[in-house]
Amino acid sequence: MRNRWVWLALALGAGCGSTTVILKEPRPLQISAKVPEQEPKKAEEPPPRVEVKEDVVDVKETILFEYSGWGLAKESHDILDEVARVLNAHPELKRLRIEGHTDTQGGVAENLRLSKKRANNVMKYLVGQGVAAGRLVSEGYGVTKPIADNGTDEGRAKNRRVVFTILEKAKKVDKDDEKPAKKDEKKDDKKPAKKDTKDTKDTKDTKDTKDTKDTKKAAEPDEETDE
Repeated sequence: MRNRWVWLALALGAGCGSTTVILKEPRPLQISAKVPEQEPKKAEEPPPRVEVKEDVVDVKETILFEYSGWGLAKESHDILDEVARVLNAHPELKRLRIEGHTDTQGGVAENLRLSKKRANNVMKYLVGQGVAAGRLVSEGYGVTKPIADNGTDEGRAKNRRVVFTILEKAKKVDKDDEKPAKKDEKKDDKKPAKKDTKDTKDTKDTKDTKDTKDTKKAAEPDEETDE
């Protein structure tokens, strides 16, 4: 409100009275508010590149090799290191087969040989990263198991692949489930034994009492005969 900022000054002049009104512009209202700091958003973790499934160890990236050769490309060392870490973290995977596959470019026999060499090189690399050699076998299948059309570049790229097939898993035994069973069996074994002992004792006491009575009864007629 403007009247709040009016200053009234009274000035008396010589010989006459006068009133002077001085108006002052209001100051702008300043409002300060503390804006709450926003917590930085946590970066979402990328999906795993290597995942253990029911019958395969699924590798989401293509393992690369030298052109028309079986030497591992340096770009694939990182993904194979991760495969090794996953295998070492899952000792229940007792045995795996590393399978090499190719497209149809080149001769059938040459592709079969190439796929075997590539699979074997992958196996050697994983052993070098600490995976037990006894858990791994390798095999090459060449052009015999395509998963896409070899008539397109995209299809041939999909067919050039390495597969990690799970051959054997360790059987998991739940020890907690066995303990109650053993306890119950032990408890049940004791109960019949105690009952049988009691029954035997009662039978023996009954038989002894009966024999005593029979003996006493048999002795009475003999005494009367003597008299």
